[in-house]
Amino acid sequence: MDERFEIKYLINRNKNILGYYQIIGGVLGYLIFIWVLAQIGTITGLMLLILLLVLILYAFSIYCGYSILKDKKYGFDLSSLNFFLQIFIIAIQGVKYEYTSGFSLAAGLDIENNFNFQFKAMISGFNFEIKHNVDNFIIMINIVPFIAFYFINKTEKLIERDKAIEEIINKNYLNCNDK
Repeated sequence: MDERFEIKYLINRNKNILGYYQIIGGVLGYLIFIWVLAQIGTITGLMLLILLLVLILYAFSIYCGYSILKDKKYGFDLSSLNFFLQIFIIAIQGVKYEYTSGFSLAAGLDIENNFNFQFKAMISGFNFEIKHNVDNFIIMINIVPFIAFYFINKTEKLIERDKAIEEIINKNYLNCNDK
């Protein structure tokens, strides 16, 4: 029983970390979004689409966290997708994509400028730019999603282990009652 208690404790701890991290990241994203929105003068059609995308991404992050906390069957799958969207920071020929819900620690190379090494830390943010006549090629990798993938994988294995132990306990209980 001690092993099962420890497994349940680790499952709950990991779910809380993953769930609340995504919820807090989404809420921070909304707060930063509101602050940025107050700074913007005129909103054009393309900008409106990008702003809508930002709102959807942060709502998705909050929903992913909620799904894990409420033991939804698909919570880990949705969270994996949410973290996958945060792995790459990329800028190629004036088009840049960067999304973080929570915290980002990224490292990468500016290939156009003699392979300069870059490091970046960020709290919840979204950046999508299209600039003309810009020759850039930057690829950065955010390591935080990989930490999240580790927690997701570990938690799924703990859940499988807990189910296996429960089956053994139930089987032994039924065998004892049959005698």
